[in-house]
Amino acid sequence: MKKAIATVLLTVLMLLTFSACGGQSSVPGGDGTSDIPAVTEPAVGGSGGITLVVWYPYTENDPMVEAIALAADDLKTTFPEITLEAHRDCIDGGNYFDNVFPDLTSSDSPDIAFVDVLHDHLENVINDGTLYELSGVWHDHNGDDIINDPLCNDVTFFFPTLYVYYGLFVNYDLLNRVVQTNLPQDYEDLVSCFGEVKNAGVIPLGFSGQDAESVARLFDLFLQKYVGTEEASSLLSGVESWRSEDVADAADMFQELISAGYFDPEWNELSKEEVRQNFIDGRYVFYIGDAQEALEFSDESKHPGFSENIMTIDFFAVCPGAAQDDSLVVNPRDIIVVSNNSQNREIAAEYAAELARLVSCYGYIMGCGFPAWELSGFDTEVPSQMEHFEGCFSYAKLTHDFILQNDVLMGKDNANVYRSCVERLSSLEIDGTEFMWEMVRLFQ
Repeated sequence: MKKAIATVLLTVLMLLTFSACGGQSSVPGGDGTSDIPAVTEPAVGGSGGITLVVWYPYTENDPMVEAIALAADDLKTTFPEITLEAHRDCIDGGNYFDNVFPDLTSSDSPDIAFVDVLHDHLENVINDGTLYELSGVWHDHNGDDIINDPLCNDVTFFFPTLYVYYGLFVNYDLLNRVVQTNLPQDYEDLVSCFGEVKNAGVIPLGFSGQDAESVARLFDLFLQKYVGTEEASSLLSGVESWRSEDVADAADMFQELISAGYFDPEWNELSKEEVRQNFIDGRYVFYIGDAQEALEFSDESKHPGFSENIMTIDFFAVCPGAAQDDSLVVNPRDIIVVSNNSQNREIAAEYAAELARLVSCYGYIMGCGFPAWELSGFDTEVPSQMEHFEGCFSYAKLTHDFILQNDVLMGKDNANVYRSCVERLSSLEIDGTEFMWEMVRLFQ
């Protein structure tokens, strides 16, 4: 698979001319003009009857660049009349996103752009008519290609690409050597296993709580596993009040995992990279990290033989009557939009849908995240080097409920307040009941 991708990519990059990073940063200007250098050759296309311009924020070494290049090459056959000019912006992604939204309203607007779903300006450009409505194209695809997606409703202005979410990894070889027990089958088993591992003198669980965002993402998941997907989504989006015994109980049980000493004692000081390496070095039996880290664990050149001892298991429902084992909290990567200022917005919408689908698939194969689209047309659902991490990929099989993480549902400002409360809970400063009342006070 990798060899085939590399061969196609080399061909694509000979055809595909991206705007280069020179001495000056190529920042889309907010004054109605674009400072992105002009592309002197068409990026991809057949007869070139229609030219579409796409902007994206990824730097040269980001595998998303390869995913876009491969997708564009595939689309030559589907859209032979289109010439695509793909502009890569080589500055910090945050600056790109601050500038791309004003430029979408200008006469120099790109036809298609990758944008941040969490950016403060997204709602503004949806409401002011800057973005072309994609509902018709969305419904043409939905049910055939697109996985049931929580970002898109009956009216949508963007296409999703990829998601990331937490996976629960277990070194079952180490588990068997430490406690000689079977893999946990439910939440009660899991907690009991943590206790046995700890009593044997090994740290049960590795997780980086160094930043408030990561801890809040973990609590999102725990909340979902306790109260269920619908209620968790309603709480995080402000539809339901936080005044609930279930919220207090979920917070208490989350805190018990910390106070019981199941996490690394330095869990809130260690970086993600340090915790991951500790897991690789055999310091933890279990590890919580982004599920696509399976790609790292499967790299035989870095970690020979390691992946054969590793597998993933479900985050079990804490309250099985309310929640499901295979439910997830997902964090979206960038979305694709079409400018309403595009002179070719109708064909751009069709092209953007196919671009999103293919970027979703190629990005998944390259370990950028998990696909928001069905993997149709690809010779395997799971990259061959990660086949034994089957549990990571249940998202692509429509087998569970999922919600978006807190900052997508709450907005950035509210999410920062929420994260602060979760941080106080995780540091044992407040208990579950106090957490509940603090959330009521702040969000009622």
